[in-house]
Amino acid sequence: MSDSTKTIAATTSEGTALLVEVVDIDGELGGGEELAGSRIPDLKDVMRQVTDLSTDFRKALESAKPKKASLEFGLKIALKSGAMTALLVDATGEAAVKVTLEWGG
Repeated sequence: MSDSTKTIAATTSEGTALLVEVVDIDGELGGGEELAGSRIPDLKDVMRQVTDLSTDFRKALESAKPKKASLEFGLKIALKSGAMTALLVDATGEAAVKVTLEWGG
């Protein structure tokens, strides 16, 4: 995987424009202007992935039935062939998910 980081323009589902730092994982980004034939990517795919991950954990927690639970994960936004995706990361670049469950007191 290439570790080329770029800042590109993106939009939220409400149409708000913002700049996002992304990792070009397939090496196809030249400058930000070359992105997917000048198409500005939408963050909708990344947010759907966050929702899917959270839903999967919620379903697992419903089965475990802890009294208290927390879920922590870090994200890095990546770009592959013009589509944005979420990479799970922590500060060291390793994939990480931290789950804390409590059943007692």
